[in-house]
Amino acid sequence: ADGITNTEVYCKGAGDLAEFADRKFDTIIINSVIHFFRDDAYLLDVIRQCGKMLDEGGCLFIGDVRNYDLLELFHASVIFAGAPEDADPESLRQRIRERLEREKELTVSPAFFKAACRILPEYSSVRIQCKESEYDNELTRFRYDVTLQRAVTDEAGDTVFFDGAKTKIEDSELEQALTAGKNVRVTNIPHGYLLDSIRRFCDVEHRNFAFSDQELQNAHIPHHYHALAERCGYQCCVETDASGRMDIRIGR
Repeated sequence: ADGITNTEVYCKGAGDLAEFADRKFDTIIINSVIHFFRDDAYLLDVIRQCGKMLDEGGCLFIGDVRNYDLLELFHASVIFAGAPEDADPESLRQRIRERLEREKELTVSPAFFKAACRILPEYSSVRIQCKESEYDNELTRFRYDVTLQRAVTDEAGDTVFFDGAKTKIEDSELEQALTAGKNVRVTNIPHGYLLDSIRRFCDVEHRNFAFSDQELQNAHIPHHYHALAERCGYQCCVETDASGRMDIRIGR
């Protein structure tokens, strides 16, 4: 476009990066596209190539990743949204299975990126981040972002641990630790946006609803911890596992 002199536009496949192999970048962004990649081997090759193109301290950001660990729950939640409470469980199970069988897009477990960080020497750290918003939708329930970094990022200061399966966790306790200059890690917190779908899915599939009363008392949405961290001048990272429990890290 007229007046824009610092932008180059290319039409290429994501893995066709040989032309840029000798160039260095501080940030590479792959946003809302990897679900169209053909398979995880192709994704890993793209990640490997990008790592070789990063400057020291640079990072690769992969946004809007569909979570494989929550894929079955995602399809179940879509079915439940349009089904009456007294719908036949067997019919619901069949519809969920059919949706899973029709799934064509690439979905990726967070474990894939952690493994990539271990096996690719170009990267030294990985950050998994749930989509952060106060709104309840597919993105905040079932998608996440990934940042792979080429430099070690050590957390400064001590870390105080809180376990949502063992005790009621008050915001004041977290704020007190942060005010004292500590990092905070909170585990076993049920993701509040997922609980209703998990409960109904367990009923339909005759599975155990595996959250204790103690855990349910601590249920929150990721936005709650991001807001708390921001109030204290910290950054927050939230990861959701296959069970629907969150692992929250708050630090500088």
